[in-house]
Formats: sequence, structure tokens, C-alpha cells
Amino acid sequence: MKSILTISAIFAFGGLSYGHCGSCEKGHASKEGAKSECAPLACKKSECAKGECFPDAKTVKLAITGLKDQALRDKAMAVIAQFDGAKAKKSCNGLAIKYAASTVKETDIIQALTKAGLEVTEQEVRMKISGMTCGGCSDSLTKTLAKTDGVVGINKVCHASGHAVFTIDPGITDHQKITSVINATKFQVAKAKNVKAEETPQS
Repeated sequence: MKSILTISAIFAFGGLSYGHCGSCEKGHASKEGAKSECAPLACKKSECAKGECFPDAKTVKLAITGLKDQALRDKAMAVIAQFDGAKAKKSCNGLAIKYAASTVKETDIIQALTKAGLEVTEQEVRMKISGMTCGGCSDSLTKTLAKTDGVVGINKVCHASGHAVFTIDPGITDHQKITSVINATKFQVAKAKNVKAEETPQS
């Protein structure tokens, strides 16, 4: 038996491979190669064909001190390569790391980089927020985040899309602490949809 995981992710970014992608329509992967059994994925068929799809994919952007140095960049890449279902690309002064949320945690990635002697100074956080209905709501949440210890930058808080994008210092705060701060206001961090697993016979 082979477990096939399907998910509707808020912020998806590809990684693990599916065995039979070639016969499916764009944005889908096949369980057994038939179009009728294609399950929607948050990645393109071309990525799937190259073995770069996660059905439960997420991405995290980290700023790491000294990453312009090739030796440190190679060291960081080697750390990420140790995680099954994680892939990193250079992004400005840091890394954009794709990973499978079912097998890898952001906190584990950061801890591994720190343990290897690399200094992670910033982490981009993206959250789906419920309860924002107007520009005043966006302003209110922006002010709350600006006063929150460990938040070092606010990229966007939008009531229309219901999203907040900001940067934190992972040495001071984390996703769980920020979630608690937001949930203590009139707004709430939306919970990710459950991953559904189904057993499919493998011939």
C-alpha cells in the first residue's frame, strides 16, 4: 500500500516527487497514471516531472549572516540537504527553503542552521488572518505587530486578501508566539486545512 497525501495549502511551494506526473493535466499529479485519478497540487506539472512537487508544500525565507561567502553558502545548503523533503535556493541575503510540512518543521531547519554555526537573523512569516474587514483593521493589526517583540519588519497587512506578511527575529520570537499575540486581539490566525490521507493500492 502506498499513502498518497493531498492538501489545499495556503502558501504552497513545491518539493517531493510524484511517480506518475506525465499523463496529468497542468497542476495535477496522477496516482496511477490516469487523468481521472489526478489530485490537485500546488505546483506545475513541469515541476512534478522534475521531481520538485510537495502535496503539502510550504516555503520559508531566512536571512543568514555572511551568506555572500561561498563557503558559508555551501555550508547552509549542506544543512538543508540533510532534511528529507527540503530544497533551498539563494534569495537576496538569505535562503528560500521549500519543504514538506508533513515531514519538516521550520523550527527544526532554523535550529539545524544555528547548530552548524550559521546566524539566522530574520525569518519571513506569512499568515492568513480572519476578522479583518476594512482598512482600519489592517492598520490596527499593523500597529499590534509593530509593537510585538521580535517583529523586525512588516511587509504587508491586507484586509482585502486577509493576509499578513512580516519579518521576525527567530532568536526572539516564533510563529506560535506571534499567533498567540494576534489571537489575543479581535483577529484570528486561520488554521491550516487538515491533510487528508488515503490508501491507494500500488501494483
